[in-house]
Amino acid sequence: MATSGRKSGWIGPALALLTALCLVMCCAAFAQDAATQSPKAEAPAKEAPPVEKAPAEPPPVEAPKTEAPTTEAPKAEAPATEAPKTEAPAAEAPAVPVPGPAAPKKWFSGRYEATVDAEWDKDDSAAGLNQTLKLDITPPKYPRLRVHGLVWTNVNLDENPSENSALHDLNYASDSDVRARLLDLYIEYDDLWGDSTLRFGRQRILESLTTTRIDGLYFRQQRARWDWYVFGGARASLYYDTHDDLAVGGGVSWTPLPRTRLALDAYYADENRDEGGRRTFWEDLAGLSFPRRIETDLSDWLASVSVWQRITDDLTLFGRLRFKDGKPDELLLNATGFVPQWDLTYEVRYLNRLKRAGDRVDDLTAYFRILDYYEQYQDFFVALHKPVTAKITLSLEGEIRESEEDSWGTGNRDYQRFALIGGVDDIVKDTNLRLALERWNVEDGEGFWAITGEASRTWGGLELTVGTAYERYKDRLVEYRAWPGILNQALVWAVPGYYLTSNPLVFLFDDWAVETREDIYSVYGRAQWEFKQNQALNLRVTYEEDESPDSPYWRVLAGYTLHF
Repeated sequence: MATSGRKSGWIGPALALLTALCLVMCCAAFAQDAATQSPKAEAPAKEAPPVEKAPAEPPPVEAPKTEAPTTEAPKAEAPATEAPKTEAPAAEAPAVPVPGPAAPKKWFSGRYEATVDAEWDKDDSAAGLNQTLKLDITPPKYPRLRVHGLVWTNVNLDENPSENSALHDLNYASDSDVRARLLDLYIEYDDLWGDSTLRFGRQRILESLTTTRIDGLYFRQQRARWDWYVFGGARASLYYDTHDDLAVGGGVSWTPLPRTRLALDAYYADENRDEGGRRTFWEDLAGLSFPRRIETDLSDWLASVSVWQRITDDLTLFGRLRFKDGKPDELLLNATGFVPQWDLTYEVRYLNRLKRAGDRVDDLTAYFRILDYYEQYQDFFVALHKPVTAKITLSLEGEIRESEEDSWGTGNRDYQRFALIGGVDDIVKDTNLRLALERWNVEDGEGFWAITGEASRTWGGLELTVGTAYERYKDRLVEYRAWPGILNQALVWAVPGYYLTSNPLVFLFDDWAVETREDIYSVYGRAQWEFKQNQALNLRVTYEEDESPDSPYWRVLAGYTLHF
């Protein structure tokens, strides 16, 4: 495995020192809790009310829902005048009953989900079992201490489909038929130092400038108008784990006024890859596929300045300027609000990528990376939500993307997107209806249409849904011919001093654009049944037909959920 020569020598000792310090503080806090406990009956511990954490970005304001008034059955009341009771003599009065011991507090909870996913077409089939187990543990004697765990497993129940099959997904990139991932396993302790939270172990950091999973430490404290956090550890991605990749970060926010909040965040991560892309002369001569050359070691420095400003109770503004390696990288401006006179909820967003985005540190998986640059662009987005009547709600979305290097030869083209979404609640007894129309207008005459609709009805703990969708794609694909490149390599090999790319045949004939059109029709049904308290079964069946030779496609998902 390649190692990076750019690592800072202070990161490892600093993390070790921070880990030891936090463990010592935790042990001292546990000893203090145990010393203050009485062997007699204890009064219930009072916990401070949880402090809401400000999100990285303000959540969109939801349209107000109109709910039908709830009619409750009148409760039987005791008569105003009661018959006088005959009291027993004082000597015969029964003793006051002594209350029994309180029921033990539940010290663990969680959720278990299991889903069988089966799909097939004319030539291939695939089936798998996905399971997740989430467990939260709170020792009764230490209410400030918690343990959180989350495990995900995937098991192949069928032979792997061919690599060119539409059923082939990322899970089949592994040679093993059984995959298990420890997504979370960390200890959390509250109020170690004032109003604070300490986490140690494998965890997902959400408050950071970027979302990342680490094996390490996280600490956050709120004090008066200040809120700050720090974290550090080895990065642990979804499909592979390596402790050669480090991530550290931190941030601080300040509320100078009741309606104003300022924040500064910073993040550093490195990624040491096994190897870069390789290409030999003989592979070129034989016309083999082109393995892109990638950097074997990456490091990213990110920072951002954020501002939240509540203008009125119905209007909130947000802005963020992000920097990469000390240079402006991305600008985000957002406004969410509500107009009471029109009963209208809205969101307006402007996003500007200020420079090209090349290959970067990625925490999702080892298989997905940006292998080419992502050019600069500007993006405008508007969403409106309005209840038309007590039962009907309409939503309108619009988006415009303007790329600086728009071309059919790149994956980043100019487009305009429009969507109209309508919902009718209780159109008939306990039945809801949803309709949507979406249009993507991409440059060079390309685009996408989608029309979807579904109806759902509820009977107690059972909910049934049926739906249908029509999608139409119109796009351009780039195809390549091998012979111009082979001829060019042969000339380089045979003619001394011949330049590699001087052959005009390569530029004129090695690739061309092919227009494609495809219509996709699908219908589906979904059922969810809560047959017991905290237990539910769900089933979804989808039938899809398009113009590919393997059509039609069937997919069945059946699952079970248990909350405990």
